[in-house]
Amino acid sequence: MSAVRCNVPGCSSNLRRGDLPHHLATYQEAHLRQVSSLARQMKRQLAGAEWTGEQRLTPVKARGLTISSSNWTIEAFQEKVGRGQKLFVSPTFRRFEGNWRMVMEKKERWVLGLQLLSRLEAILLRFKIAILPPPNTDAEIMATGREGVMMTEGSAKGLQVNMSQEDLEAFTMEDGSLCIQVFLQEVDVV
Repeated sequence: MSAVRCNVPGCSSNLRRGDLPHHLATYQEAHLRQVSSLARQMKRQLAGAEWTGEQRLTPVKARGLTISSSNWTIEAFQEKVGRGQKLFVSPTFRRFEGNWRMVMEKKERWVLGLQLLSRLEAILLRFKIAILPPPNTDAEIMATGREGVMMTEGSAKGLQVNMSQEDLEAFTMEDGSLCIQVFLQEVDVV
């Protein structure tokens, strides 16, 4: 049998592959305490600073953080909203070993959301969603998650966007489409 390392963050046990299920069952409470401690530590670190989408070189290098993005264009957005459509769902995209999609829904306010459709393990990340302005403007409306968010398969996290119908029209492209971009930053707890 080959030796494997326990895949729980913070556990440094090396064992035979066949012993891994027994190890995970036996040390479940210790693993839970370790992961909870790491999550609290990361939450404090993440909540302490505004995330602007820019990577600071030292923390990024020390923590092994990566940023990925995906664009979504809602074709004929104005026309569809005019017909009463309130829910828009992006095509599926693959990032960080998972399948994701964005959702935009009109409730009391517009809500932009990110949904993890499938992934083997939970992931701790930060995300930022931006509605991109037409090329002739400088403004950019963003909804930002400040803290680390634990995403599991099937979970969705949304962010309310304070936009009037006039604001939304101002961000609609000349062809009636709306362009949205999501930035995902995986937090690698070492």
